[in-house]
Amino acid sequence: MVKATELKKTRKDNDLQRKTLGLKAGGSTVGLPGSSAPAEPELSVEELARISQAVTLRSGGEFVKSMVMDEDNLSKMPMAKQPDVLRATLLPYQLQGLAWLAAKEKPEHPAPGSPDSTQLWKRNARGNYINIATNFVTPSPPGLLSGGILGDDMGLGKTLQMISLIMTGGEGSTLIVAPVSVMSNWEQQIRHHVLPEHAPKILIYHGASRQTSVKALQEFGVVITSYGTMASEANGGTLSKIDWRRVVLDEGHTIRNAKTKASQAACQLNAQSRWVLTGTPM
Repeated sequence: MVKATELKKTRKDNDLQRKTLGLKAGGSTVGLPGSSAPAEPELSVEELARISQAVTLRSGGEFVKSMVMDEDNLSKMPMAKQPDVLRATLLPYQLQGLAWLAAKEKPEHPAPGSPDSTQLWKRNARGNYINIATNFVTPSPPGLLSGGILGDDMGLGKTLQMISLIMTGGEGSTLIVAPVSVMSNWEQQIRHHVLPEHAPKILIYHGASRQTSVKALQEFGVVITSYGTMASEANGGTLSKIDWRRVVLDEGHTIRNAKTKASQAACQLNAQSRWVLTGTPM
C-alpha cells in the first residue's frame, strides 16, 4: 500500500504543479482505474501550449527521456513479420513501424522494479505505480490507452503501415476518417496493396450511403468517412453507435482545436484503439 505521508506529499505536489500551470483543482481521473475522459476539456491545446513552459520536469529529466529515442535505439527497434496478406513488400523501417503500431495497441504495465515505463507510468519494487511526469503514486493499475500518433513525414508510407495494421491487428471494423479529397485514395490503396483473396469489405460512408444501418455498417471491415460526416453525426448518429475495433484519423491535426465540432465528434466515437496520422507539426 502507499504510505499516507507519501500519498499526501504526492497530492500536495500535484496541486502545486496544477496551480503553476493554471489548471483547475482537480477532479480529473483520466488514466486511473475505472476512469473516463471528462465531458469537456479543461484547456484547449493552444492554452496548454502557451503555459507548457511552466512545467517543472521531475526525476532528473526522466519525463523527457521517456519520450525521446536516439537514432541508435531507433535502428534497433524490433521488426514485424512481413504480412502474408499484402501484395506490397514493406521496407525495414515500415516493418519496424508495424511492430510499434501493434505494440501500442496492446500496451502492458511495466514489471515491479523495472526501469521501463509505459505511458509515463513506472512501478517501484513494491509494485506501486508512479507517474513520472507528476510523481503521483497509486497502488492500483492505471488505465492504459490503446493507439497513438503516427507522425512520419509525407511519402514514408503512413497509409501502407496503417493498412498493414488493419490487416494483421485482429477482427473488427476499422473506421477511417479523412478529408473528402483523400477518401477514395484509402479505398484504392487498400485494394492495391492487399491480396484480392484477403481484401476487406470497404464502404465509403458519405452522401447517399449514409442511410446504411448500424447492423449493415458492422459487416464492413473498413468504413471510410469524412470529418464533415463525422461531425454531423455527433450526439447519437450511426457512427457513434458502433464499437469500432479502431478509429484512424487521417490528417489528424484537423482536430487539434478541442472546441471544434469535428474534435468533439471524434471524442464521442467508441473504439478499442485510436490513431492519428499526420505529417503536419502540431
